[in-house]
Amino acid sequence: MKRMIQFYSLLIALHFYILNPSLYADNGDWVQYAYRGTIFCVAEGEEVMWVGTNVGLVVIDKVTDKTEFYNTANADLPGNTVNVITTDGEGTAWSGTNNIAIKQKEKPCQ
Repeated sequence: MKRMIQFYSLLIALHFYILNPSLYADNGDWVQYAYRGTIFCVAEGEEVMWVGTNVGLVVIDKVTDKTEFYNTANADLPGNTVNVITTDGEGTAWSGTNNIAIKQKEKPCQ
């Protein structure tokens, strides 16, 4: 009988844990940024987030949430596939595409 009570107690606890919506990440605080592509890399600058994809570079202003999309059609990118991004201490982001390495100023979303 004691084992049965323990089993049902565990089952009830798991039931509430699994069905509790506050435990899930998607509780309304997530923002989805529309893009078409695969994310290869993310780098955090002081004021922006840099996201490298196979269709260009996405820059998200962390203060205003403004999003800018850069690719070979609207910017001076040598290629649309951004494989790597890093930032230095001087506010510059360094990106690597399939073709060449590029540098970008810290605050392009203006």
